[in-house]
Amino acid sequence: MPPTHGNPTLQAIVAALNVAAFVVFFAVVLHRILTLTAGKRENRFDQIGRRIARAIKIALGQTLVLRKPLVGLAHVAIFWGFLVLGAASVKFLGEGVRDGFEIPGVTDAAWYGFLFDVFAALATIGVLYAAFRRLVLRPPGPTASASAYFILFLIFGLMVTDLVDEGYHAGTRGVRSWALPAGSATGALFAWLGLVGASAYGLFAATWWSHFGLMLTFRVYVPLSKLIHLFAAPFNVFFADLGPRGRLKDCDVEDEAADHFGVVRADEFTWRQLLDFYSCMECGRCQDNCPAFNTEKPLSPKKVVTDLKRDFMAYGLKLVKLAKTPAAKEEGVGLAGNVVADDELWACTTCFACVEHCPVDVEHVNKIIDLRRDLVLNEGRVPHELNAAMNGVERNNNPYGLPSSERTKWAEGLDVPTFGKGAEAEYCFWVSCLGSYDDRGQRIARATVKLLNAAGVSYAILGEEEGCCAEAFRRLGHEYLYKMKLEENAATFARYDIKKSITACPHCYNTFEHEYAALGCELEVHHHTEFLLGLINGGKLKLQAALQGAVAYHDPCYLGRYNAMYAAPRALVRAAGGELAEFDKRRAYAFCCGAGGGRMWLEETLGKRINVERAEQALATGAPTVAVACAYCLTMLDDGLKDLGADVPVKDVAELLAENLS
Repeated sequence: MPPTHGNPTLQAIVAALNVAAFVVFFAVVLHRILTLTAGKRENRFDQIGRRIARAIKIALGQTLVLRKPLVGLAHVAIFWGFLVLGAASVKFLGEGVRDGFEIPGVTDAAWYGFLFDVFAALATIGVLYAAFRRLVLRPPGPTASASAYFILFLIFGLMVTDLVDEGYHAGTRGVRSWALPAGSATGALFAWLGLVGASAYGLFAATWWSHFGLMLTFRVYVPLSKLIHLFAAPFNVFFADLGPRGRLKDCDVEDEAADHFGVVRADEFTWRQLLDFYSCMECGRCQDNCPAFNTEKPLSPKKVVTDLKRDFMAYGLKLVKLAKTPAAKEEGVGLAGNVVADDELWACTTCFACVEHCPVDVEHVNKIIDLRRDLVLNEGRVPHELNAAMNGVERNNNPYGLPSSERTKWAEGLDVPTFGKGAEAEYCFWVSCLGSYDDRGQRIARATVKLLNAAGVSYAILGEEEGCCAEAFRRLGHEYLYKMKLEENAATFARYDIKKSITACPHCYNTFEHEYAALGCELEVHHHTEFLLGLINGGKLKLQAALQGAVAYHDPCYLGRYNAMYAAPRALVRAAGGELAEFDKRRAYAFCCGAGGGRMWLEETLGKRINVERAEQALATGAPTVAVACAYCLTMLDDGLKDLGADVPVKDVAELLAENLS
């Protein structure tokens, strides 16, 4: 019996305190929900069945959390401990205000007693491991703060007092059974310590009131702390972007009524982007896998989110008012350069590792690009070396600023048909800017053409009429330049009635497949790895498979994490006779080469060079050859290996195949 049993005064006090705590809880939660209405509208209510399935798998099943097995199991134990102990909490509060309160068929059932004991014990172990990890192991990811330790204390206190309560009842009833394993053990401990009768009840009464106080504190503190993710994260997972990976939302640069573009103030994020702030667990898995953070750059994806969250929570309902009062827009303070530093924004390679490994579907990359749009389109505040690349694309259709007449020099001596010279073909081979102008990219273009010719593929190139897809510059924030090039390229495709395309560039592939299509330019796009594998499997491309030795294959971010193309490039390495020597960081965990997100056109002056870090990882495989499936990656890894003085060739998979044609 609880200490309030038969005492109406105490029961009334418990009831009043419960009501007060619930009022505070719901008032704060309501405030949090209202602040989300400051954000822009966004439809995340499609594909309801798929959303429910993802929420069950990720939020309830904790599948992403379990990618780190040990700490993941600890989190699962705590999470499921709270779920299972929920009914016991209702019983606890209920019997505190009404004698004999039970949830029929649940809290009075043997099966629930067993689950209660098991999960209370597991949750206690989970909390102890979490505390040991933070206090002793001290990994760099999780946020170390007084709040974090206080949360662990609250959870530990709740679990221990639950077990003491269970032990007391098991001991006084003399219960020793499978149904109460932890309670039986605790009851036996009480008996061994001589805690029986009045002394046992005194301990029980003290722990009962302690548990009640911890519950009230927990209820009030949860929505005020990062623990609000307990409630926000399942909704964040449910409302995740189910479209193509990393597809950017449109920025209407033609809107004459707009006084600025991108995101200047928090209420210009969408409501789902704002929900990210409440959902973030601050576990640090985003920065654990961030190439910029791991090479001593100022960027931490976690810090970007928590800094934006802090700013957003500070203004709260004021932003709701401002969002509804256009005349008050000038009251806002720009986020870029103030809340998030310029160097943080420019350090991002948009590799998507942060989003890939976030357990609750926080979308870091799109926020960074929204803030970059502010810097570029409104402030004109860009690293000086970007000006040359942007001007080159605008004036000469390539970031090198070279004349279009040189775009087909790579094809000299090859039999390459061109649409503008009367060729009619099923496929357009999109060469890309690197394939056209960069020495190493040209090697990929020549190898791909050699393979297409050998297989008898009906293809042609656009030659001097090919333009930059401007993918890199969209991710750098220059939406206007991107839209301009999209319109020009769409017109060229229409002029020659091009419906199908092949490209060796994952960035061009991703842009045509997901972003051009989203804005009305429809193409059937193939990355050269999947296309060439289809030719081999179809018997149209014969290889002698004479390649000897191990080959370390590097996964390009825009082919792997963005488009889940992991199998085809590896199959091509094997088809050429190579033996795969995998990187330690591969597939979804692959380390970026450093060129994505427009970083190809920016100098890397802070910290260690990302391409050198990846080159060291390549050398660690011991393979005499490194294979890639992207001209950006080829350039970066080749440069990185040369910087290390390593004589290890880097080749595109198309080059490996071309060297091994029958």
